[in-house]
Amino acid sequence: MIQQQAVGKGLIVLLVAVAVVVLAAGGAMAASITHAVDPEHGAAYITYVTNKAKEFYQETGHQVNIINVSGQRTQIAVWAAANSLPDAVDVVSDNAYSYFEQGMFADLRPYFSRPAAGSRVLDDFLPLSLVAFTAPEKSSSPGAIFAYPWNVLHFIGAYNTELMARSGLTPPNELGEEWNWETMRQYAGKLSVQAAQVSQKRYGIQIPKVWHRWGVYFRHAGNPIFNRDIDPDQVNLNTTAALNTLRFLVSMREEEHLTWDNWVFNQGQAAISFNANPNFALTMKNYNITIDFIPFAYGPDGANGVEVQAAGVAMNKKTTNPDLVWQWLNYLWGDYEHIVEFIETTSRIPVLKRAQTDFLNISKSWAPHAHLIIEGLAGKGTGLRPVVRAGGVVGIVENWIHQAMDLKVMPADALYQAHHLANEALKEDWARR
Repeated sequence: MIQQQAVGKGLIVLLVAVAVVVLAAGGAMAASITHAVDPEHGAAYITYVTNKAKEFYQETGHQVNIINVSGQRTQIAVWAAANSLPDAVDVVSDNAYSYFEQGMFADLRPYFSRPAAGSRVLDDFLPLSLVAFTAPEKSSSPGAIFAYPWNVLHFIGAYNTELMARSGLTPPNELGEEWNWETMRQYAGKLSVQAAQVSQKRYGIQIPKVWHRWGVYFRHAGNPIFNRDIDPDQVNLNTTAALNTLRFLVSMREEEHLTWDNWVFNQGQAAISFNANPNFALTMKNYNITIDFIPFAYGPDGANGVEVQAAGVAMNKKTTNPDLVWQWLNYLWGDYEHIVEFIETTSRIPVLKRAQTDFLNISKSWAPHAHLIIEGLAGKGTGLRPVVRAGGVVGIVENWIHQAMDLKVMPADALYQAHHLANEALKEDWARR
């Protein structure tokens, strides 16, 4: 059975077991571990992990207590300060490295190198998912792997099929290399309709107003915002490529062909959105909107890759049951049959190479070009969503870029301020280490 218990404010513990002291499979004494799951991954994900914990108990006799707490990504630091960090902890690439450097998580390299039955090796995973959880050269432990990867998340484009059909334009996913920034600008204008012609103004393109949606365009110009994806020490915004990128985005705002409003596409008031994750087609059905996926437009550098956030599970460096935690992680994320079930349950992209074909087969029913979700990972310019440990740096860049996008500051002035202020903050942060 599942016993549900409230523990503290906002905290739910799912005890997946029927007894505390039993014999595990094979006659060994049963043990118990705790896994803190991240509710931001959604109800389907939590259901999958909870069900697997029940099955794990039935098969091994070992108990996995599933903890589900709101604000889990910041709660990790609170647990660690109180010396109560769970044995296994959900993490994302944005925060995991910082916690690892604070001594919270174990290096999993020794476990991945074990020739144990049912254990995965590094070659079984998408390379980018491992890069996301590998300590960089300037780390206190270069090369350490501090989380077991299970998912990569990124965003591409999608269009409202009804609005595209009405326009008479060729869908971007049929244009090949002709789908570039200039064509995107033209489509933005041709797909926009002024309020005088319809009940509400319709925009050609929607891009969310957050740095990890528009930041990818700097990559497409061959000029990523930061000098490296993990723990950068420099911002690169004083270049011609960066200026051309921001002017490209601002020009569509000036012409009122681009909107930042996240809900505009859901309401049928935008033809193209660059906020499409793997669940986008299924989500839009709830709004009676049919979509098809499109890639990013090719930038001046010939790039149209994606920015990826990875999700994984870290092992508490102080856990008293490291072997059991490793057994659980392999059971949860290393078993091929389980991963297929995971895809069917959550519509998430798996990082197990063998399961990529299964994702493609399952996603065929979502939209004709759902395969572009996976193909985006191989696009030129693809990289990790920057993992910036220095506090305030992202806010500085975002603030000045948004001022330009809101037409309050000239692009050149915004980039100058963002470049110099962010680099000063980075310099101070590195000096304190």
